[in-house]
Amino acid sequence: MKRINIHGWILTVIYSVFFSAVSVAQDSAVEFVYPVAISSSETTVYIADRRLPGVLAITDGEISALYRGSKKVGTPLNAVRCIAATEDGTVLVGDSATRAVYRLDDQGTLSVLTKGMIGIPSGIAVLEDGTTIVTDLESGGVWKITGDGAADRLADVPGATGVTVQAGNIMVLSRGTNPVVKVSLDGKVSPVVTGRPFGLPLGIATLDNQTLLVADGFKKTIWSVKPDGTFEKLASGEPFVHPVGITTTGGKTLVVDSRAKSVFEIQTDGTVIPFK
Repeated sequence: MKRINIHGWILTVIYSVFFSAVSVAQDSAVEFVYPVAISSSETTVYIADRRLPGVLAITDGEISALYRGSKKVGTPLNAVRCIAATEDGTVLVGDSATRAVYRLDDQGTLSVLTKGMIGIPSGIAVLEDGTTIVTDLESGGVWKITGDGAADRLADVPGATGVTVQAGNIMVLSRGTNPVVKVSLDGKVSPVVTGRPFGLPLGIATLDNQTLLVADGFKKTIWSVKPDGTFEKLASGEPFVHPVGITTTGGKTLVVDSRAKSVFEIQTDGTVIPFK
């Protein structure tokens, strides 16, 4: 018997009816409300703001609203959770309000990517071949999304909070035991960091082929993680209040802090300064 994807059908209806009524105009007069995730291209830093709600863009020090969602519960990007900039200029955004991942172009035009299956998207990364990887905090699934939006469950990582790609490998962050794991393309899960050494690991990024960076909200710390599972503090304490997201771009390491309502830059010596 053929299975009907009711969730995908409902999401399509929401998409077609709702998007025409949402303001997507850029707006320079904006401030952070509750930023929860960060990503970057060569020229622009993108922020997912849970309570705006929507996506902000920082270019040449200027903040603008790339997309403003509605305050109405259950509408697209009402509960934005994660974000990833791609090489073609598209931004991928995960939203738990509609349990979906969306594409957002540089003009602020939104289109749905996934066709159901995702519960609470908590992290997004893109492989070299263009395949999108999404972690799901609700189900613990690590999903592989094809170009037509179909979702295949690649692996299970309970409590998954983020994902990045390092040297072609899928590296997943979680709140559970073994907070950093490597997931192979055939779904094998291998622990990298074991035990529960972190407080509340919420964001992960690749610095280089030998270093991952983890944002720890509870411990107000950015951890540097090596392939053998060893780790050390890169930066900790003030001005961090609750660092939740991290990205690297052009030799810079940027951290978004939801409670400080700020983006910080970590310099090579570990000094933390406001990002400009």
